[in-house]
Amino acid sequence: MNIKDNLPTLFIVLIVAFSFLMVFNHAKADPVEDFNKVKTFVITEWNDTIEFQKDGWAEGKDQLARNKTQIQDLWNKLSSFLTPKTD
Repeated sequence: MNIKDNLPTLFIVLIVAFSFLMVFNHAKADPVEDFNKVKTFVITEWNDTIEFQKDGWAEGKDQLARNKTQIQDLWNKLSSFLTPKTD
């Protein structure tokens, strides 16, 4: 199979792909008429993100503390189990 045999098909595929790109390349967004809307949106999203991250960090710290306690308890149980008891 030689690439020269498939050149017409390749050209047709490239032309069709290029046509789709040209047709669907137009932006569908409405133009921004008021800069204050954009500014308000960005500030609101920024504040929401900060609040979300604060909550996430607090939950992460709590989870780390619980994990540390669980690992310490597991270690204490394991070491008490492996320690020979002398009565």
